[in-house]
Amino acid sequence: MTLDEIEHVHFQRVTFRTSTADMIIIFKDYKKPVVEVDAVKVADMDKIKEWLDSINIVVVVCRAHL
Repeated sequence: MTLDEIEHVHFQRVTFRTSTADMIIIFKDYKKPVVEVDAVKVADMDKIKEWLDSINIVVVVCRAHL
């Protein structure tokens, strides 16, 4: 996987009560299956979001599980 292949990154199960969230990587080629990274520390999520934003990858945060 390269960064050029990524459409956007979706963080799910993000609440004030949880210490981890799931990170879903969605590709520009929608035929490719998504990549799910389980148990990303919420404390590290802001750093990841800032980095993704700096390289122009859209980040979506949601409380629900897709």
